[in-house]
Amino acid sequence: MLHEVGITIFPSEDEAVRALGRNKMKVLNEKEMLCPCCMEKHKVKEVLVVENNVFQGVPVTYDARYFYCDHADEMYADEEQLLLNDTAMKNAYRKKTNQ
Repeated sequence: MLHEVGITIFPSEDEAVRALGRNKMKVLNEKEMLCPCCMEKHKVKEVLVVENNVFQGVPVTYDARYFYCDHADEMYADEEQLLLNDTAMKNAYRKKTNQ
């Protein structure tokens, strides 16, 4: 089950991987911040995952960015990441449909 509270939260990294068809997470960087998942200040990883989606009836694959909380074992996206992921999905669609 996915929750939305200004950010997207997945129930656990394993469930998100299965639900979204991802194979691996690549850690891009870590930053100290107040984590909205566990409500503690700690190093949160920004990860890149391969995401599969369907846009306008066309299956597309693209790289998506999320934050990963080790304490809660959850991935979530802030507003900037949601916009980047949306753009990446649409660019993958354009590439696949030669637009």
